[in-house]
Formats: sequence, C-alpha cells, structure tokens
Amino acid sequence: MHRIRARKGQTGESGYAAVETALLLPLFLLILMGVIDFSRLYWTQSSVTAAAVEGARLAILADVSESEINTTIAQHLVNGGVSEIPKIEIGPRVPLEPVSVKVSVNFDFITLIAVFADIFKIDAVTATSVMIHER
Repeated sequence: MHRIRARKGQTGESGYAAVETALLLPLFLLILMGVIDFSRLYWTQSSVTAAAVEGARLAILADVSESEINTTIAQHLVNGGVSEIPKIEIGPRVPLEPVSVKVSVNFDFITLIAVFADIFKIDAVTATSVMIHER
C-alpha cells in the first residue's frame, strides 16, 4: 500500500476550512437575517408609538375632528416608513378626561424567524397613548 504524502508545508488539513464554512455559513446567515427582521420590528414599533402619541396630541384638542386625527396618524406612519394600513381606535373625547389613542399595524417577518414569531404570536405592532383632554 502506498501512502500519499502531503507536500512540504502542508499539514493535510486543507479541506477543514471549506467544511467549517459550509457548516457555519447558514448559521451566520440565519443570525444576520434575524437581526434584520428584529430591527424592522423595532423600527415599526417606534413609528407606531410616535404615531399614537401624535394622534393623542391631536385628540386632546377640542377643535380637531376624528378624520383629521386618523389622517395625521396614517401620514405619520407613512413618513416613518410603515406602509401597512393602521387600525386606529380613539377613546371618548370628554373635557378634562383622559383620551386614549390606540394604533395597530400588521407585521410580517420576512425570514425564517417567522417560525419563531408564530410560536410567540407576533403578528401586529400596537401602541397606545393617553393624554388629558383640554376644556
């Protein structure tokens, strides 16, 4: 039997790097896509919260209609990069009482992280803001 000898300077481990890359690259890509998806989730949560606060700011004013509040919230979401149609709930607008504005938009993960989102029931991003109505 003939034994194959490695060339001078080679240790016979030349294929290990390729095998390690083949094993670890999918894991690194999954982590990268997870970071991207959760960044999108955080961005959407931030935009929805800001829109709810802006809606509550308008809702406490006596001379602003609900359609103006809805339009402002939708525009604020579009300016924040959220293209989903919001579901908006405005509480009763009674003078000197708290007014709540709840904004909710659907959110879909775009990567394999969606499997985990199904487990934790993440399908919408919601924010509520409460302020005292003026006289």
